[in-house]
Amino acid sequence: GPADLASTMALAELGQRCAELEVRLDVAESERRHARSVVASLPQPVIVTNPFEDVVLMSAAAARLFGLEGATTYGPLAEVCGDAALAAAVAEVRGLHQRGAKRELRLDLPVKGAGRAAAYDVTLVCACDQSDGQPSPWGVIAILSEVRQPATARAEAASDLLGGVRDSLAWIRAYAEILNDGRFNPSVAHRLAAE
Repeated sequence: GPADLASTMALAELGQRCAELEVRLDVAESERRHARSVVASLPQPVIVTNPFEDVVLMSAAAARLFGLEGATTYGPLAEVCGDAALAAAVAEVRGLHQRGAKRELRLDLPVKGAGRAAAYDVTLVCACDQSDGQPSPWGVIAILSEVRQPATARAEAASDLLGGVRDSLAWIRAYAEILNDGRFNPSVAHRLAAE
């Protein structure tokens, strides 16, 4: 009767809504995988948190920094990075409730597995959803850049310069040996110089 027809129509409508929700879920999952792969491929350490300060996305560089290679879930930021100051700064930026709100700071962060800390310049940016007209912070993006210490940079530059000088001296010695041994052939030298 009429009750059976109404029930059948209600079930058909529920089935259609269920199918629509499954499609939306598939699209959302695809977008999540895409976002994860984009963030993971970034060359510098990047961390994305949710409104509860849990790490939800992390670049491969950040995963290496914090000893989390291969992890797919991370947990609270303070536990992941081992730095309360970073977690407090993230909470502060998220609390600003302004899309694009930004804070920059320098932190010494522990490098997992290295037994040392490294200085990082950290840029924190609030990510907000404004689809309803009101900014609703859903998380913070943290971009980390290791600070090269001046002494380390000078030592690397000196090492590079010394390596170049050694290479040049090796070539000069080789030429001197050729001249000294009488193996110098001017026609071969001119041909090689022309190439």
